Amino acid sequence: QNYITENYYTCTNEILAGLGQMYIADARFQTNIDKHAAGTAAFISEALSPAKVVEVTIESEDPKVCRVSVPEAQLSLAIGNKGQNVRLAAKLTGWKIDIHPESGFFGE
Repeated sequence: QNYITENYYTCTNEILAGLGQMYIADARFQTNIDKHAAGTAAFISEALSPAKVVEVTIESEDPKVCRVSVPEAQLSLAIGNKGQNVRLAAKLTGWKIDIHPESGFFGE
């Protein structure tokens, strides 16, 4: 456990991003995801965890675009470091995800 803890915290952002890409590309990890059982909005919300999603609005089905509202305090967590969290969630779900703060402060 100490070995894992020491090496996890010394990983660079590039290594962590590569691990995320491998996770999405590997079919063994995707077999446990039922994309339609809980609904598209719930699936997108779960893909953005650990950020707490307030609302998911489907903008259009073709192309697949949705708008996600998160509390302002959770905005950076939902987007992730250099957009990594939202990028991985978009790849996982197959939807273009626009993240906005719940307050609507940024140009709404």
